[in-house]
Amino acid sequence: MRLLGAMFRYELALQRRSPRFRLAVLAYVGLGSVPAGLLYFILRHHTSETLGANSYLAQTLQVQPYLTALLTVMIAGNRSSVAALTEMWSVLSSAALSNTGFVVRRWLALLMLILPFTLLPLLVSLAFAVAAGHTSIDPVTWIGSWAIRILPLAAALSAYWLAFVTITGGELAALITTFAILPMLISVANQFLLRYHLTVSGYSSWFGYWDLFMWIRWTLASWGDAERHRYAPGFAATAAPFDLAMAGSWLIGGVLLCGFAGLGLGLATAFVRRTRRDLRPRPVPPNHQLRTFLHKLNRQREIYAYDGALGLRERLAILLGVLTLGLFVGWWLYQQEHFQHLGMERHRIETAAEFSPLPLTVSPGTWRVAGRIDPRGGLVAEVDATLQNQGSGPQLQLPFTLNQALEVSGVSAGARQVTAQRAWDRLLLTLDPPLAPGETVDLKFELAGTPSEIQFYFGRRSGGAPFAWKFEAAMNARFPRDVRDFSRSQVRRAISGRRIDLRASDLTPVPRYTSWTLTRPDEGGGSESGVSDYGREVPIEVQSIPVDLELDLSLPSKWLLADTCGHISRHEGEQARLRGSCRTSLTELRLAGGRLVALEPGDAAVSVPMDGLGAAGASKMPGSPATGPNTPGKVVIAALPAHRELARERLGALARVAALSDRAWPGLPGLDDLVVLEWPPAFFLDLSSGMRRRFGEQGSDLHGQLLLVHEREMIATTPFEAEDLVAQLLSRDLIARRELEPEQELLFRQFFRSLMVRRMGLDKGGGAAVSAKPWVQQALKKPILEATLRNRYIWRLRLPALLVELESRVGGEQFYAGIESFLAADSEQPGTFEELLAELERRSGVSLQRTYEDHFQGQALPLLRLEDVSAVRRDRQWLIEGKLRNTGTVEANCPLIIKTELSEMRLMVTVDSETATTFSVRSSVRPHTVLLDPEKTCYRFLLKTSPALERANLLN
Repeated sequence: MRLLGAMFRYELALQRRSPRFRLAVLAYVGLGSVPAGLLYFILRHHTSETLGANSYLAQTLQVQPYLTALLTVMIAGNRSSVAALTEMWSVLSSAALSNTGFVVRRWLALLMLILPFTLLPLLVSLAFAVAAGHTSIDPVTWIGSWAIRILPLAAALSAYWLAFVTITGGELAALITTFAILPMLISVANQFLLRYHLTVSGYSSWFGYWDLFMWIRWTLASWGDAERHRYAPGFAATAAPFDLAMAGSWLIGGVLLCGFAGLGLGLATAFVRRTRRDLRPRPVPPNHQLRTFLHKLNRQREIYAYDGALGLRERLAILLGVLTLGLFVGWWLYQQEHFQHLGMERHRIETAAEFSPLPLTVSPGTWRVAGRIDPRGGLVAEVDATLQNQGSGPQLQLPFTLNQALEVSGVSAGARQVTAQRAWDRLLLTLDPPLAPGETVDLKFELAGTPSEIQFYFGRRSGGAPFAWKFEAAMNARFPRDVRDFSRSQVRRAISGRRIDLRASDLTPVPRYTSWTLTRPDEGGGSESGVSDYGREVPIEVQSIPVDLELDLSLPSKWLLADTCGHISRHEGEQARLRGSCRTSLTELRLAGGRLVALEPGDAAVSVPMDGLGAAGASKMPGSPATGPNTPGKVVIAALPAHRELARERLGALARVAALSDRAWPGLPGLDDLVVLEWPPAFFLDLSSGMRRRFGEQGSDLHGQLLLVHEREMIATTPFEAEDLVAQLLSRDLIARRELEPEQELLFRQFFRSLMVRRMGLDKGGGAAVSAKPWVQQALKKPILEATLRNRYIWRLRLPALLVELESRVGGEQFYAGIESFLAADSEQPGTFEELLAELERRSGVSLQRTYEDHFQGQALPLLRLEDVSAVRRDRQWLIEGKLRNTGTVEANCPLIIKTELSEMRLMVTVDSETATTFSVRSSVRPHTVLLDPEKTCYRFLLKTSPALERANLLN
């Protein structure tokens, strides 16, 4: 250690004399402090965006890795060339050091010199965070980020650059080796590895040039816009705890750099130039045509000759360097092969229909899940379930869906013999004897494991294509550039230090009623991802069969957990416990939580009273708690500790909108027993990667009585959009009153949501006219019955406009009564939208069959405009004439308003598709304007770019 200390002092003395060193340090600290300073200035002077202390850290980490790479190269390469090493010859000759001891100690001395400077930008960003008023700072997040993002980069790159500058004798030669020779060697290796579907990808992913590019892009966008607060969310970082478990996804990118660094350090021990070998020059004939070139090669041979009389330590160092490179590359290739094998297994299961789905005649009864979650995210659970065969034939096999990371340690079926078979996330039980008609089987499962999902890496731009399509494309790669580095795949745990996200299949086997056969999303497989252009995917479960569910889960007290039934965990000693029962569907069950703080129930800003909801005496919907710890009529809110006070302010909007819910539809449960959780982004190592407006999760997700408000929504400057939330809650309550056709459930949900928004008076006031730009018209031309979630223009523009026209034609009271009658109908068949319109037609006497055929089954969209409108005075009267042209694809019946100097006249004009209807009206008073449906009660498409088509001025 004394020798290492002397080496450090000597290195510091050499570097301090160098202007290059001083300039590098000043530039590093200055440029590394710019992001935090800019963020402080933007937030202080141009926006009121609520960002936490981690946002300053995230901004610094966007540029610091790249700056650290430059700083390391400039310091490690300084005084490392052949010419500079001559200054150390006197020291080397007097010290009892081997070449190996010198190289290793110099690397450690350089590392000791570089690392303190890497802390300075973080300290500056910390100072800006404190100056902004943030006193609650998590040291684990700051230290952990530095230890994973900066420390490995500085250690590996300093070893690499010191070694290769020492070997090649100069920085230029090391630069050529890095960016020319090594890529060529990697390219040759990839040509060989192509046959095995393996690849050795670039070794510069740690340098952070992509993060630097994104930071520059966002910063320029921010400073180039007058309303800079619009871009502040791009600088936001999560306030959730640091997820150390995801460090492997970052470290895997530097494996090759570490391997080359180890090899370089080993080889550098032979090129310290402490002794020079006496090489016999190769003779060059005086008349040789290449004699000048050959003399140059002789000189280069002498310069790059390794030291003479290498000792045992140097030979061992070289051997260790080769083994280090082999170890890192071998581990990298092993990781690729491991995830490739898992991908092949999943692809084989998805493309082979091994298991048949369960018939609907086998229905679940009671479902009890009791388990324990350990601090590392592991789960041990016991599941007691019952299934009854209501069909006419025996049932031999029972298929289930279960998280592939959970192991079934035990399964029993009462007196029956049961055989379990696993295939990825599929579980098949074979009963002996089979389940006879009318019989009930009691199943008992013992599960253990860490619920997780494997995120296979297919490149940055693989998009939302199905797994089977992406994996087939990767395995059929014909060129090395098309091979995917599966070592970058991630195992994302459902239970992490950042958040808990458990589905039913993460806790218990879930009966599978939908076929596992690969299906295109537009073929009715239940998927709404909208990726049919990429091939087929395994459809999601579409059957929602309710069961009597009982949950009893214990977990560490540091976590809070809630479920879709409205239950929330409570502290019991040193543990927390989630316990409750309800009737719900396993496909809709979800448990969510994390390190959240539940706001006290007695707080007036938290326990929002539901005045006017009419909840008392209202029947509970399926999925609402039968028993539980929550007080009826209250909203329980839990948020991240850093956002506790902010949650009181943001979610207070629920109380304001709740007062309007009785106006929307009296007698619904509404917000009763709702659990609201702040929802941080997924498990990314990069603090800001899940918070940008473009890529992050936004808005809120409602699952039964569980509302997940994304963290991005919590810190936004815009008010919390509680209107749409309450509309979703009320529409969910309406849907729960009657069984609906599964294929039309999305239509009913969106229809009722738009209805609730309108009845609360919170719509945008667009009426029955769809006002949009011309390119939106094409997006609206699709039958509403065939629309999916991705057709947002249909749900946000076209359907609300149709609703306004329906209500105006039917009448408000008849419209409300018709929906009530439809939902209260005692029918064994699921309700359809055609049945709803038939009920509205029966009560109002207005024919709606054409409406159903044109708008819901078809893609009709009227487009109206006024033509040739004129006013001529004849016989002391004014004659107003004109045409109403319909360039759309359906008949329209719209009012015309003729305004005169004293009054106005109303005229109803009916115009068929692709035609024009002439209108004529007389007035004794001079007219001045003709308006086409100014109150927007006629359903049509209205071009924002051409408002003149809706108005004719008669004064000219």
